[in-house]
Amino acid sequence: MHDIIILGQGALALFAARKALMKGEKALVIGEGVPFDRFLLLHENALRRLERVFGAAPGHPLTGVKVLNRHLEPLKFLSFADYGLRLHAMRYSALLEWMRPWHEAETITARVAALDGEGRVRLADGRTFSARKMVINTIAAFNRPRLRFRHRKVFRMRFLQTDVAQDAVLQINDAGCYAAIVPFGDEAAVVSSGDETPLRALLGESVMKTPAMELHLETWCGLIMRQGRVVHVGEAFRRVHPHTGQGLNRALDTIDALLEGRGLGRERLYDCLMWAGGIALDLSWGVSPFLRDAIFSLLDTRIGMRLLSGTAFWHD
Repeated sequence: MHDIIILGQGALALFAARKALMKGEKALVIGEGVPFDRFLLLHENALRRLERVFGAAPGHPLTGVKVLNRHLEPLKFLSFADYGLRLHAMRYSALLEWMRPWHEAETITARVAALDGEGRVRLADGRTFSARKMVINTIAAFNRPRLRFRHRKVFRMRFLQTDVAQDAVLQINDAGCYAAIVPFGDEAAVVSSGDETPLRALLGESVMKTPAMELHLETWCGLIMRQGRVVHVGEAFRRVHPHTGQGLNRALDTIDALLEGRGLGRERLYDCLMWAGGIALDLSWGVSPFLRDAIFSLLDTRIGMRLLSGTAFWHD
């Protein structure tokens, strides 16, 4: 019997396995498939966790977020550096490759068919494994029900070379329009929803010819984080709108709290705040310039930037 079983083969599973081994726990990783490639914004909280577990902070450092309207007029620059916080960007595939040399836990490549609150995991081939302490589940299929928010569902993700965004995230927001251009190295990731006109104006026709991946995403938040010995994290518990890139960032904090023996109270509080805040931010665009500017004013403070960077409730 293993102390901890980790379901999944993505970055969260690799982080949890490495952390468990550092704590002296006997860990088993079970999963299959290759996660789709995407861009990541790694915030201060995630970078600190990765530094403690892997000894370094990966990714391409950014100065902050430049917010534009659909006419490409600047609305606000939110600087992480001014508040002593960090924001890094990178490909998800690059993060996985960066983590794999440290992966030493026992691993089984197989599909998980079922799990229960007693920590028993049944594979599709009939094998069964049990966890003495907990199962950390990163697979979305095993946690229902969820609250869903359907304001924006389809994003087109493109990776391309561009000199438009150099050291900051360009975020275009207005009524019916959302786009983000995230630079990392000599590439940039483009994610868009709604009106393509601002992207055409900013990047030219080339952006329309770049191969895109159609992603049908919904913002949702799980209602059940813990079921007996099973704890749901990452995609298994929440999927957040990529305004602040908090999905992986928050899940790293949750895994760290679990394996350090801390409670999940502050994780639940922060999840609720960020989920509600993301919806409020979506709905505010185009409703009122005064409301939009008020939100910017709240964000551009020490507590606002600490909320965005995931460090508002964490002092360790």
